[in-house]
Amino acid sequence: MDPKQFRKKLLKDWSLKGGHLFAKHWPALYAWIVRAFIESSTGDRAVGSEFYRHIFEILEWGRRIWSDISKTDRGVVFELSFVRGVKRLYLTALHEVIIPCGPEDK
Repeated sequence: MDPKQFRKKLLKDWSLKGGHLFAKHWPALYAWIVRAFIESSTGDRAVGSEFYRHIFEILEWGRRIWSDISKTDRGVVFELSFVRGVKRLYLTALHEVIIPCGPEDK
């Protein structure tokens, strides 16, 4: 499933069924983070940064929607520390797309 399809399904499930069912998607979100990291590190950097962009949008959306819900109910993926970590990875990936720094890029 590509990032756009996953995001559409995730947001639809969450809005229709409630946040507790959103938790079933967390492993997929974590897998996305790993895939984005691998793509950014060894594969296509543009693909990695695209994955990070979608992940970051989902996390920011969740933080806005669930801002008044307790951490226990919404989960740690929406904590600022987790979002900051993803944002840092995203910014690093964008930097590598814009300014290639590996020996194969010279």
